[in-house]
Amino acid sequence: MYVSVEHTVMENKVGTVLLVFYLFSTDSVSSSKLCRPINELLSEGNPQKYHGTSALSRYKI
Repeated sequence: MYVSVEHTVMENKVGTVLLVFYLFSTDSVSSSKLCRPINELLSEGNPQKYHGTSALSRYKI
């Protein structure tokens, strides 16, 4: 595992990797939108590994 101030990367030698890039915005509509895994990509064999989050949960004003 590689950890930095910017991000955390977990290395896995087995399986497919899908990376998604998403820009959070600070406007009220985008800030409250929940960013989470796509339901169609989830299954019993491929469960959700991370909780959904919003920009508001990451920023302190």
